[in-house]
Amino acid sequence: MAGIDQRIRDALGDTGLPPDYDPSSEESLFQQTLVVMRGRQRWFVMIVMAVSIAFLALAVYSIVRFFRASEVADLVMWSTVFLFSQLVVMMLKLWVWLQMNKNEVKREVKRLELEIARLAERASA
Repeated sequence: MAGIDQRIRDALGDTGLPPDYDPSSEESLFQQTLVVMRGRQRWFVMIVMAVSIAFLALAVYSIVRFFRASEVADLVMWSTVFLFSQLVVMMLKLWVWLQMNKNEVKREVKRLELEIARLAERASA
């Protein structure tokens, strides 16, 4: 199996990636989420998660009340509450995803800086 891995690395050698780059060392989605929760804004992320859970609970409550309602006005009200709460949950989750993307972009910029430093070192030698 190691032979095929080496042939793949040799074939992809001209892609511009450093030779010591290992794609399996990338963080998983779960690890990226934990990094966001451990960062400088951890208190704010925890508040966002708590608010998101609260609005999710409100969405579940409103959908239960929607199916138990018999008046049209109640149906409209509970469906509006459900849609609004789902919209809030969606926007909060989108914010967390953007934070994770920001961290990934920072890592990529650092990799590029290291690669530029390596190229400058080779050029000066």
